[in-house]
Amino acid sequence: MRIISWLGVVAFSLLLADAIVPQAIAQATPDIRFILQTQAGLSAYATITNTISLNLVRPLFSSVEVENSDYIQGEYTLSGRTDKVKLAIGNAGWTIAWHTRDYASQHLYDCPSFNGSQPAQIINRPERALLEVSNALGITTTTASFYDFRNPQADGIVIHWLFLPGNGSQTSSIDLPLLNTYIERGYIFCTALSNSKLWLNSQIIDQQGSISQVVYRYGVLGADQLRAGQTNNLKIEDLTFFGYGFVGGVTAVYSGTTPISISGGYRRDLTLDYPTILGPPITLYQTCLPIVRK
Repeated sequence: MRIISWLGVVAFSLLLADAIVPQAIAQATPDIRFILQTQAGLSAYATITNTISLNLVRPLFSSVEVENSDYIQGEYTLSGRTDKVKLAIGNAGWTIAWHTRDYASQHLYDCPSFNGSQPAQIINRPERALLEVSNALGITTTTASFYDFRNPQADGIVIHWLFLPGNGSQTSSIDLPLLNTYIERGYIFCTALSNSKLWLNSQIIDQQGSISQVVYRYGVLGADQLRAGQTNNLKIEDLTFFGYGFVGGVTAVYSGTTPISISGGYRRDLTLDYPTILGPPITLYQTCLPIVRK
């Protein structure tokens, strides 16, 4: 009788194992939307072409984290640099690059790639990765769209900056309308010039005395610094006889559609739209298990 019972337990265990294994395999290659909705932050995406051979684009990745018949996901190293972003390429022709969630909106200003002869132009790192992948495929007509997976409710990001090629000062103003909701504020401070200062509403936000190398700094601003419902005055200044280039500016992630007024300097406005090319967002559930104490 015990032998029969033992055989029954073994048979049940084998059936249970057969049921679990396929499920484990399915979880090893998750839906790309699950990865994005749980891990991604600021993102750039586009449909590059109708179909893409995954075998062809695999060498573009510095490392591969997930690979299946639908897409490859991993890390991408920007051309000529050591900076990396996350990247996924689907065989349906879509590509999406993103920063992890520890990167805030001020990191969309990519100081190392700034060209002083074109101070009104900025391209963020996820966008640059997208364009480099497109160029590698021989396509030069790709236009990036943007989304912030950290803040699905956000409608836009404004990036505003001033530039000094050498000694002097520059000023501007930015008005954040009360009808918008401001989710995140940050600042940019990138200089190759000594005695550089970034001012916001007569307060020094960041400064640098003597320098031995180019300084790249990105920081957080509070609601009492970059203020809604008021005119915010921005100023950069430096006093130097050597070096070239100082950029200082502010960013804000917001929900709402009321235009943000800026006078002076440069700006870029990013509209945030969910990447419907991947299908609708998936519903994520959270289960909280009880704590058992002895």
